[in-house]
Amino acid sequence: MVASNFSTQSLALLFTFAFQVHGEVIVQSDNVTFPGYADLPALFGPGLPAGDERLFGVLKAADPLDACAPLRPPENPLPEGVGWVALISRSHNEKDAEHNCSFVDKVIRAEDAGAIAAIVFDDQEESLRRMAPAPWNKREPKIPSVFVSLLSGLQMQKIIQLSSQPDVDPLVFFLSGNALRWISIFTSTTVGLLAVGTVMVLFVF
Repeated sequence: MVASNFSTQSLALLFTFAFQVHGEVIVQSDNVTFPGYADLPALFGPGLPAGDERLFGVLKAADPLDACAPLRPPENPLPEGVGWVALISRSHNEKDAEHNCSFVDKVIRAEDAGAIAAIVFDDQEESLRRMAPAPWNKREPKIPSVFVSLLSGLQMQKIIQLSSQPDVDPLVFFLSGNALRWISIFTSTTVGLLAVGTVMVLFVF
């Protein structure tokens, strides 16, 4: 029975890796549109709007960047009707417990600070992964979030630093992926039902 359960869980995780549904993050700054950054949506929280409805906002680096403590909201007001998006660093390699928190914790702190979405970037060079909730954590963010590579995150940080109008620039647009969407729904549901703590710990930090 144990072997059967493990095989089912392993199959679900295999499907998650094999059929990842990529989206894109588009950044515009000082009238320049940068090439899109590949992302993977989280397995928790609401999904990104599809079709003609696009989510966008002013991109701002989280403070603190790892979002393992309450975030400081933007100092200056944003244009009416425009929200801000938190750029957050993953921190699973940190040995200090205060700087090693889960993806869900990071996104919830961004939400608490008023962000309308969160972009979490890796802290090492590796393939993109789906951010998953910890089975023991029942909290659920109410804002969407995506995961991008280390290089993408560092480039976005640089764009923020070089912006000539940091209060209202750069803008970030989220484009949701359409290919293999039915597989994404299937695998998201399967992983949520079948994964256990010893397996999911690889995906929650």
